[in-house]
Amino acid sequence: MSNIGLTVSGINMAYNNSGTIGIGDADILISLKPKHAPTDGYIKSMREKLPQQFPGTTFAFLPLISSVRF
Repeated sequence: MSNIGLTVSGINMAYNNSGTIGIGDADILISLKPKHAPTDGYIKSMREKLPQQFPGTTFAFLPLISSVRF
């Protein structure tokens, strides 16, 4: 799931994780498949590779959230 730029309505902004406030902001939610490798490894890799591939861009990672299925 991704939210890029300004939201269409205030309702969308209320449910946004980090609050995109301008046309250059984006939220990207990545869901991993069951039995994936440790999440920290993916984050470490993205922290290293993304700034090289997109110089001048700032990246942030929200704290890990475990999903619970009922």
